[in-house]
Amino acid sequence: MHRNRWITGIVLLPPLVALIAFGPPFLLALLAGLVALLGLWEYFRIVFADGFDADVYVLMALAAVAALGLLWAAYQPATALIPAVLFLDLAACALFLVFRFREDFPAVSMVVRQVCSVVYIPLNLACLVLLYRSGDQGAAWVFLVLAVAFAGDTAAFYVGRRWGRRKLCPNVSPGKTVAGALGGVSGSMVAGALVKGMGLPGVPWPEVLLFCALAAALGQIGDLFESILKRTSGVKDSGRLLPGHGGILDRIDALLFVAPAAYLFRTLVGS
Repeated sequence: MHRNRWITGIVLLPPLVALIAFGPPFLLALLAGLVALLGLWEYFRIVFADGFDADVYVLMALAAVAALGLLWAAYQPATALIPAVLFLDLAACALFLVFRFREDFPAVSMVVRQVCSVVYIPLNLACLVLLYRSGDQGAAWVFLVLAVAFAGDTAAFYVGRRWGRRKLCPNVSPGKTVAGALGGVSGSMVAGALVKGMGLPGVPWPEVLLFCALAAALGQIGDLFESILKRTSGVKDSGRLLPGHGGILDRIDALLFVAPAAYLFRTLVGS
């Protein structure tokens, strides 16, 4: 497992870094769109594990259309279109249910799961694209998000395995420990400080370190949130696309919570 985990990271990291640093913004938006669609597929397989029928495919198709709309709006960037896309997705779900409703039809449950999919995956990935497109140093901000999310996840994993004793949330994820959580916060702060030192000279150190600590905590909440989804449905991994990691959601669960926080933070600090 550890060998596959490192091999996958070594293979995928260089082209990702090159794309962010030197590639045109369209390619990053395209990659975010691909990740969103793969993540939605895994999400629907998890939350509808009890029954994947034609109705679920329709809701998943609506989510896919919303995902592409959100990422297109972020690429423009046209932030005013983002709430419009979210509303249209909800309206489309409502219209679908009007025609499909019957007394034994789980209407509320299906709409909640579909709307959650759009907010959880493509909306948060759109924040990453917005971050990249919102002015100078966009690439450095994206690197900050990736560093905080991935370094925190890796540090939490290895620190928890080596020194973890006290369980963090045993009902949600028995393998996660308090030591691992603290290690994850430390790893995120170190990685974030490196990115700040190399690519974000205009952002004050106290604000960056505070953001890294808060974002690390959010990343771990994102990890636990995905664990709840999987445990509720009796699923171990979201998929098998990434050897040593599992599926796309297993790899980006922390990123999905860090990206919108970073976009909000950059908006507030104005750098």
